[in-house]
Amino acid sequence: MVLEGKMVSVVSPVYNEEARVGEFIKRTSATLENVCSSYEIILVDDCSTDGTLGIISEAARKDGKILGIHLVRNSGQHLATLVGLKHARGQIIVTVDSDLQVNPEDIAVLINTLDRYPEYSIISGQRTSRTPGMLRNVGSNIVSMLLNVICSTKLKDMGSTFKAMRKPVLDFALQNEILAQNMPLFVAYTGFKIHEVPIYYHPVGKRSSYGFSSLILILSLAIINFSSGARLLSILLMSGLFLAITGTSLLTGLIIHGMVFKVPLRTNLLLASVIGMLTGWQFIGITLLGFKLETVIRNLKLKNTPVIVKITSEDLNHDC
Repeated sequence: MVLEGKMVSVVSPVYNEEARVGEFIKRTSATLENVCSSYEIILVDDCSTDGTLGIISEAARKDGKILGIHLVRNSGQHLATLVGLKHARGQIIVTVDSDLQVNPEDIAVLINTLDRYPEYSIISGQRTSRTPGMLRNVGSNIVSMLLNVICSTKLKDMGSTFKAMRKPVLDFALQNEILAQNMPLFVAYTGFKIHEVPIYYHPVGKRSSYGFSSLILILSLAIINFSSGARLLSILLMSGLFLAITGTSLLTGLIIHGMVFKVPLRTNLLLASVIGMLTGWQFIGITLLGFKLETVIRNLKLKNTPVIVKITSEDLNHDC
């Protein structure tokens, strides 16, 4: 045993993982048996439409260390994770997806590192193998660089959801209604120390929905104090940035050209540049307001989301 007298909570959102969740539970339980004296596995079923809920129900019935939470409507990965975090009782909390894209055995790596280095508040898994795609990889690197500048960090994998954190960090984040995908940004922003450890990441065959627009969205969240947003707002923000930058550049170029060559400014280009610049800044302002309003709505939905805390075989009948 590595951790004596400390409880570990593993929180995992689950959606339509009938083929994998059983193996995930088995491997996670075996790993935790070897690294801590007390633990719980919290599985949040995000209104799955396959047999996932039944597998979680049976596991919870057989093992008191497994807690199943069933959301009666699909709420998304991050809200599902946050629901699980609110039920976590451990001094160390681990968040990990149940799709086996990271090895459950690596949970021990994160826990041992966190226990070995008390100066760190959160240990984040740095994925050493990523989903292929040149555009996505380039975009990810650019956005990660900007996020590190904004948050004054040096993290290499800002998008990793595989983390181990101490209870005070979680409590502080929950008090501020921080969503799970914003956790590393929030921790960095508030001064808690983060350390990355390399872990192997392997796709399981399903196509990821985490694309370039998602990277821009994450950057948007950092800019507006780590709120939550939607794809449409991220597109609006990108459009606003394009118009503002293009309009400002064109206006600046026209003024410099007129001053250098002493020629009158072309009225049509001058008007177009001013309109583009002003329209762009209006888009940006509307987007930031939209993000804030959308965050309030998400938090209200989360607070009103009905859950079945302890799943039994009687809870298998559900309608999503």
